[in-house]
Amino acid sequence: EDPVPFATLAPRLHEMAGPDTTKPLYVRADGKAAYAVVAQVMAALSTSGFTSINLITDTGGPSSGGKAAPSARPTEADKP
Repeated sequence: EDPVPFATLAPRLHEMAGPDTTKPLYVRADGKAAYAVVAQVMAALSTSGFTSINLITDTGGPSSGGKAAPSARPTEADKP
């Protein structure tokens, strides 16, 4: 809930977790965040000793299967 500068993220989490770096961490990023930034955060946590890093995703977004979203342009594969 509180913004944390990238450089202080791992040390702050180590303070919160104490010596147990096997406690699960859950990373939830804003949907507008670039994947590269989210991956950089997860990599920084991993290299700082955390071993159980989980990514929380929003299940309310568009589906990867089924019919195309109404705003998507139909392709040949979508035509009957």
